[in-house]
Amino acid sequence: MAIEEQNRENLLRDATAFTQRVLWQGAQTEVFVGIRSDGRWSLYVNQDVVLQFSGENQLRRIFIAPRKYASIAGELYEIVRVSRGGKVQLQQVYLDLAMREKLLRQCHDELRAVLDLVSGPKIALIGTWPENQSELPKRMIQIMYEASQTHLRLET
Repeated sequence: MAIEEQNRENLLRDATAFTQRVLWQGAQTEVFVGIRSDGRWSLYVNQDVVLQFSGENQLRRIFIAPRKYASIAGELYEIVRVSRGGKVQLQQVYLDLAMREKLLRQCHDELRAVLDLVSGPKIALIGTWPENQSELPKRMIQIMYEASQTHLRLET
C-alpha cells in the first residue's frame, strides 16, 4: 500500500500573520523567519523546530518535534495533550531549572546553527514577502543574531 505524503505548508505564501517573511532552502534544510506587525517573530527550521519570540527577543513558545513548550509568567512549561473521559485537554507540566536550562541551551544552539547556515554558501534565498525586499534577509539575520548574543530569556 502506498503511503500518502502530505504537502508541507508554503510559509512564504501562506503565513499571512507575518507581515514580513523570508525563506531560505538548502539541500536538507528549510529556514523560514517571519515578523508580525507588533514585532513578534518566529523561526521555523524544517517545520520540526519552531521558536517564537516576543518583540524584545524573549522566547514565548518552543516546538521541537514532537514536544511543545510555553513561557508562562517567566517559567517554562511543556504542553502535553492528555485524554480524559474521551476529551483531549492540554496540561501544563512545569520544567525544573535543570530541564529549562537544557532546553534553552538547545534553542540557543539551534539559533546559532541557523545563523551559520543562512550566512554561508550552502543555502539559497528562495524569497521574501513583501517581494523584492533585498534588505529583508539581512534584517532577519540581524534579529536572529541579536537574540543569540545573550542567554535566551523567557517572556514574562
